[in-house]
Amino acid sequence: MKLGKFSEKDIKNAKEIVLSILKEVDDSPWTIIDHYNNCLYYGADKIKTQREEIKKITKESIIAVAKKIKIDTVYLLKEDTNGKN
Repeated sequence: MKLGKFSEKDIKNAKEIVLSILKEVDDSPWTIIDHYNNCLYYGADKIKTQREEIKKITKESIIAVAKKIKIDTVYLLKEDTNGKN
């Protein structure tokens, strides 16, 4: 991410997925209430504001945020050589 090895199409697809998920919030009373509680409790933005902000995301902004992130832990999976699952 830091090197910008992703395309504008990747960004467009990701935005479409997130915007689609935000549309689903209005599909049931439970998700409407849950989102409203998140807005109150965590200070989360309203859906309209979130949609507007997502549309503003650029490749440059993604790279800038990626450069601020530091990897804390790396996990390594290895084969069980004892024959146990």
